[in-house]
Amino acid sequence: MPKTSINTDLHGFLLSFVLVSLLAFPGMADAKLRLPDTTGLTRFTYEELDLPNQETMGLAGGNVLLNLTEHIYSGLGVYGAVRGQRGGFFTGGLETGFHTRVRRNWWVDAGVFVGGGGGGAAPQGGGLMIRPHAGVLYETSLGRFGLNYSLVKFPNGEINSSQWSLSYEHPMEIRVGRSWFSDSHLQSKVDSLLKKKDYPATQDFSVLVQGYQLPRGTLGRSGTVQDENMSLVGIEWDYLVKPRLFFRFQTLGAVGGSSDGYAQVLLGGGYRYDLPGNNRFKIAVSIGASGGGNVDTGGGLIGNASVSLEHRFRNGVLLGAQAGYIDAAKGAFKANTLGLYLGYSDQAPRPLHEITPDDVRARHWRLRVSHQTYFPTGDTRRKGQTQHDDRNIHLIALHTDLILNPRLYLTGQALGAYDGGAGGYAAGLVGGGVIYPLWKQSRLFFNAEGLVGAAGGGGIAVGDGLITQASAGVGYRINKTYDVMLSYGKTQASQGSFEANTLTMSLSVCFTSMAWK
Repeated sequence: MPKTSINTDLHGFLLSFVLVSLLAFPGMADAKLRLPDTTGLTRFTYEELDLPNQETMGLAGGNVLLNLTEHIYSGLGVYGAVRGQRGGFFTGGLETGFHTRVRRNWWVDAGVFVGGGGGGAAPQGGGLMIRPHAGVLYETSLGRFGLNYSLVKFPNGEINSSQWSLSYEHPMEIRVGRSWFSDSHLQSKVDSLLKKKDYPATQDFSVLVQGYQLPRGTLGRSGTVQDENMSLVGIEWDYLVKPRLFFRFQTLGAVGGSSDGYAQVLLGGGYRYDLPGNNRFKIAVSIGASGGGNVDTGGGLIGNASVSLEHRFRNGVLLGAQAGYIDAAKGAFKANTLGLYLGYSDQAPRPLHEITPDDVRARHWRLRVSHQTYFPTGDTRRKGQTQHDDRNIHLIALHTDLILNPRLYLTGQALGAYDGGAGGYAAGLVGGGVIYPLWKQSRLFFNAEGLVGAAGGGGIAVGDGLITQASAGVGYRINKTYDVMLSYGKTQASQGSFEANTLTMSLSVCFTSMAWK
């Protein structure tokens, strides 16, 4: 093992401590959340970064945030290149900040993002990204529009840029409370919420598998022909903002073909039309950031148009097919798309004017932020190398768990490398897990999970991009809202030579939202 391994492990431990401190600040355990408050928001940002050699890069950001108290928020953030020549540059991590109203329509806001990633051959070094910001926002009926001053720094790379950024925020109509409380606890609040027309969200969440058919002779970033068809897997979330209009978030990563490391994150919207027999037709358009895997998406900006036909079963399970077209704004990449998706559709069981408190139930979630370390094993090599490379790789991981019952959960996870010579490596995983107390009414619990997903970048030899991960560990419930966990497991590429043991330290926030029965 290299002599620097002790330093990088210490670096990882210190970063973990910082991440935990961002959420578990003094007084947090006693801070009160009132269920009737609107406690979620989405944020979008855009800024122009100065890179070495007089290069600029347009960076777009998206955040899903929860108000942990009246003034403190925290949540997930992702940033991607959409302008310049660094298509495929992505980072993901934790966003935490403070905001408050100072006048009737004016807000002030300050916060920091800590995450990992890179790509697009950018000078990101190990991949650790820190982005503090501060600014003002003006509130309108459409949302809050802001002007911020931000600093984007990669401490072990060559990116260090300060600039003005534009932002837009919109509240999410998600009513939440701390901890996993019961349906009876929720019912005591529901009457007043329904009278104010504060209904649970109508939304579809699906796992999507797609194939991309590229035109013959399509060139990659290196100038060589890269027209092999691609297979991708990811998630798609449609959130109804009007009876037929929806907001869409989609993220996909390559798991088949010769483009491991390719990823895309798209935002958009569409129109949903109900057909007889619980069938639905959707048409949608989206734009976002994309690249990696030698796919030529230019600066990263990409657009997608699609149509979908789906069936919703009585238990809410959703099955559908999707076809479309995707095209990079500047690069050579374009493709016809065809996919299948399986998910869950959460919608009102009857017309809203007939809704009663009995139609609403509690839905439990767990949001985790983690520090994960890969300890390479076996004959592990980096791409293009013939010698064994066993440097430990340090990653920041974000997990969203949907609690199905007291023992089982579904999970979606995003990871980005920040140290270990793998800047630009990222992974997106989905799967399930079990939670089990070590004994009756114990604060200690056993946690195990199995995952599958897409990974690539950072020179890691993951073959076609498909990886699997299994882990088990022990957790401790600090109180009804927070727990900490330590897990050990195994990550392995299905095709490439990469395999590693994993050690993960996590801090979790447990909360409850309203959902339809």
